Amino acid sequence: MAEKREVAAFRRDLLAAKERGTPVRIERDDLDDAYSEGYVVDVSPKLVLLNQVSDRIHLDGFEVLRLADVSRVVTEWPARRFVERALELKGQAPKQPAGPIDLAGMREAVMSANAAYPLIVIDREETWTGETSVGRIREEVPRGFNLHWITPAARWRWDGTPYQWKEVTRLEFGNEYEETLAMVADADGSRPAEHPRDGIGLDDG
Repeated sequence: MAEKREVAAFRRDLLAAKERGTPVRIERDDLDDAYSEGYVVDVSPKLVLLNQVSDRIHLDGFEVLRLADVSRVVTEWPARRFVERALELKGQAPKQPAGPIDLAGMREAVMSANAAYPLIVIDREETWTGETSVGRIREEVPRGFNLHWITPAARWRWDGTPYQWKEVTRLEFGNEYEETLAMVADADGSRPAEHPRDGIGLDDG
């Protein structure tokens, strides 16, 4: 976990990249072997919001990371100019979220993204490595929340699993994959139940 002085330095670098309008790479050695690449939309003392650049060199959705998990903020790398030029030729420019995203803390970020988008992606990399949950917040509970999650076949499920706010290390939303899941679920009439405790394993169609 980054120290306070490191977090402050990362925040300065991210704010400078936002001001310049240039992409960054964010590395989190303790949580992820890969890196996050994108344009800084906003940064708070605790969190950073990126407009993601996908591995297809395409501006996709958004990602929120905790600054305390950051190992490095990279502002110059050999392929950066290629990324910028490719996006320019594709006519793609950094975009803003569909609604305001509150970066006061991860709870606020998750709840505001949940209000603005049909699906959100929750990662808990410290406690559940390799497990990603896609869905919608059903309700807040003490120190956490319950989630309606959606399957890769665009069917809603509920299994009663509680999620803790302190476990959430990464939040994503607005990506093409999640937007596609939401579109298919909506077209097929798949909906989260109003009262999931009435039955475990919803929408079994």
